[in-house]
Amino acid sequence: MTGWKGKTIYIDLSSGLITVKSTDEELIRRYIGGRGLGVKLLSELAKPDIDPLSPENPLVFTSGPLTGLVPMSSGAVITSKSPLTGTVFSWNAGGGFGRELRKAEIDALVIIGKAGSPSFVEIRGEEIKIAHAGSLWGKKTQKHVLMP
Repeated sequence: MTGWKGKTIYIDLSSGLITVKSTDEELIRRYIGGRGLGVKLLSELAKPDIDPLSPENPLVFTSGPLTGLVPMSSGAVITSKSPLTGTVFSWNAGGGFGRELRKAEIDALVIIGKAGSPSFVEIRGEEIKIAHAGSLWGKKTQKHVLMP
């Protein structure tokens, strides 16, 4: 399992349940890379007729076996059922999210459900929690640039 960390996290926002499981080594060998792992997990967790906008439609965040190990390899893959096409979609995300998953020793992060109030998932080392985000609600997301 070189390049993989061996941990898959399942978070149900509806119940607040967080489950940590070992990533199946056979699964990693058969479904190579973050996209392969994400599509396989989605196929196991979601029925083919699931409504893409349903809270039970999983969002699967994965990174590949080389993420964070070599320069310029920090991407992540987000896999779910597309509301546009009704089929599987996988989206590649740049930035440092994939590298942060790797640092937290997470191969896959699976999120389902709908929180009862504004929330976010916080991962700090071994601690994983669903935190209240009421203080962030309504804030803007744009970046402010200070002019010299």
